[in-house]
Amino acid sequence: EKGKVISGTSSSTGDTKAELTTESTLAPDVWNQIVVVREGDDFRLYLNGTLEAEDTVSGLGTFDSLNTIYLGAMTNHAGGDRTAFFSGKMDEVSIYNTALTDEMVAENAESYLGQYDKSRPIVYLDMNEVTEGKVMNQADGKTFDFNGTVEPVEDENGIKGLKFDGSSNYINMGNDYQVDGEFT
Repeated sequence: EKGKVISGTSSSTGDTKAELTTESTLAPDVWNQIVVVREGDDFRLYLNGTLEAEDTVSGLGTFDSLNTIYLGAMTNHAGGDRTAFFSGKMDEVSIYNTALTDEMVAENAESYLGQYDKSRPIVYLDMNEVTEGKVMNQADGKTFDFNGTVEPVEDENGIKGLKFDGSSNYINMGNDYQVDGEFT
């Protein structure tokens, strides 16, 4: 549904899926914080520090990620064609190989994900710039391809980010990161 956040993951065959959708819609014309947590078989989706959806799904492996991680696009399953694209602005993306608690998510809803100090992210993209079609991971220096037209944005408070057109652009993060039984 328009304005709602959908988060999904599936087994390599696509037979077992965890798909969460927020009840609320994104607040227009302001930055929103979206957090997805996996802790074993439990999946949680937060919007601006509030738990919006949760589900328990068994049968999703807890192994090194064999699938490509995309930001701004969703695939049908296990490296299939991209079937849905994010339309909007994105800034401050972090991925942790541990599950943040409900309290950590709620306490830090007003700050950037990269500011958590109890856990260091394995991916931290400040999304302030794209150089030669690539976005750099501040956590380890690796770069990722930004596919499609890059449109940097800046709000009236000087916060920078990247605009995604909802039809073709996304960041391909490859499959180098282990996000197994727990991640945020």
